[in-house]
Amino acid sequence: DVGDYNKDGTSDILWRNDTGDLGIWELKNGLKVGGVDLGPVATSAHVEGVGDFNHDNTSDILWRDDSGNVSIWEMQNAAVLRTIGLGNMDNTWHIADVGDYNKDGTSDILWRNDNGDVKTWEMQNGVLLGTTDLSIVGPAGTSMAITSCWCDSPSRRHPRLTDAATAG
Repeated sequence: DVGDYNKDGTSDILWRNDTGDLGIWELKNGLKVGGVDLGPVATSAHVEGVGDFNHDNTSDILWRDDSGNVSIWEMQNAAVLRTIGLGNMDNTWHIADVGDYNKDGTSDILWRNDNGDVKTWEMQNGVLLGTTDLSIVGPAGTSMAITSCWCDSPSRRHPRLTDAATAG
């Protein structure tokens, strides 16, 4: 996943191998200028997205494990500052996207259930403030799909529901 993990204004690359080892390539002007080994992470945990969940202008990492536990690694200078557990979501729910859905400058989490229900988790300073149920748009796998538009900037994404059959 791509994000600015060291707050230098340039996108960096998050890498993970099959055994769970995690690392960051720090980039500047399109060139690798450094690397950080973040160590191994259980292969039952999966990177679900990247966003600025604590409004510090540094990309943080969103995790979910096979049991449904959700957490965030708050990053600073390409290192893990702290881990925040957000709770558990039943595995019929899937993280669809990360974006600033309530326009508060902090990334939020967009969820979609197998039954088509859509909701957001609103985040602020690394804390889950609340949820908003956006309604049922149809079961996953139907022609309705969640896409994102780049409205204000790459860190301020807003959800857009589209009909895949008519989208161009």
